[in-house]
Amino acid sequence: MSSPSLEEFEERFLKLYRRDKEAALAVLTLIESAPEALEVMAADLDHEREHPEDYITNLEERQRLFSKIRPFLPKTVEVNATVMAIFMVLPLLQMQSLADKLAEYDPLSEEDVARYSASSTYRSLEHGLKYAVEAIASFLGKSTKLLKTPSPMTTPDSGQPGFEGGQSASPTDHHVSPSLPDDANSYRSYPAGRYDTAVGRTEARDGYKCVLTETEDPLATRIFPRSASPATNRARYIAKLVSLWGDEKADAWMRQSSSLSVTESPRNLLCMTRQHGLWWRMCRLALRPMRTSDPCTIKVQLHWLRRADTTPDTPLSGSMSDLSLLCGVGENGAENDFQSWRKQPVAYRKSGLPLRTGQIFTIRAEDPADLPSFDLLDMRWNLQRIAVMSGAVDPEDGAQE
Repeated sequence: MSSPSLEEFEERFLKLYRRDKEAALAVLTLIESAPEALEVMAADLDHEREHPEDYITNLEERQRLFSKIRPFLPKTVEVNATVMAIFMVLPLLQMQSLADKLAEYDPLSEEDVARYSASSTYRSLEHGLKYAVEAIASFLGKSTKLLKTPSPMTTPDSGQPGFEGGQSASPTDHHVSPSLPDDANSYRSYPAGRYDTAVGRTEARDGYKCVLTETEDPLATRIFPRSASPATNRARYIAKLVSLWGDEKADAWMRQSSSLSVTESPRNLLCMTRQHGLWWRMCRLALRPMRTSDPCTIKVQLHWLRRADTTPDTPLSGSMSDLSLLCGVGENGAENDFQSWRKQPVAYRKSGLPLRTGQIFTIRAEDPADLPSFDLLDMRWNLQRIAVMSGAVDPEDGAQE
């Protein structure tokens, strides 16, 4: 940026003064008392950022497609906030493909209904949606006892390890603690030597700084949470849910999340401050992974999330007003109301500038094997949005961590 002339500077400052007198006086105070702070902030203004797409895109198209899909939902599937949130997150191509498959059936024809009920499409929908509420609860480490109708699948296998302290489940202990810490320094779920090495490599990769704020002394925080690992016997719920994304993506997601060589390595860790790690676990913020042409880098885009005013098993009709409720937007679902998703807690980078939706952060590693897993980041990005839209996240979640 070229330096302005004295006349241009005076003109720009006068415009600032007329627009916001308090801001102009604050700038003068900083110039007089802490000019170095202004230099740091000015240098950080160039941080990579791109205007993000609206949090939920193509709202009307999604409602149109869902109206075609809904008559064919299995009778065992309740249309609740979790099911609706899934259809708000599923790729439009997946929804269109499903609608096209269902178009060959007439829901008013007994013959077609019988033929459809025996089809692989029916079985796939039932497989993916029947335990959706349990899947999101498992992802968040919440007790399925909190649900109105606990599933018979919520009882872990006898002697299955993975509860806090590596204990086995007793016949009466049918749930995981609602608050399991997901920063790597808070527990040891596997041999300490392996995990200590993973934490050290992650800290070195991230320069011993938070990847979002660049502040020092961060904690290595899990991408795929311990509460949903195979050791807790809850991954099967998530496997059912993600099958709706198609075999290729679901296989990639579950293969990464079930491999100890991935989950207990830098591929499943990011360095964050304790507060930002807590917000990540509480679904206050999400990170959308972005591929790059450089095999030694990966980028993530920050999104601040807003909770919907609903609960996971709240019955919904699938109307536009219901979709707007899920999205946390205005009652009429107006496009400009999507700005409400941008509301955020007070959070700043080391420079003092606020963390904003759309900011992009680059993570580099000398060894590509030490980069965060794109598949784990992608799975978390999708599951977090479902969790927050369905109302599965409580304000108290994570408070004990």
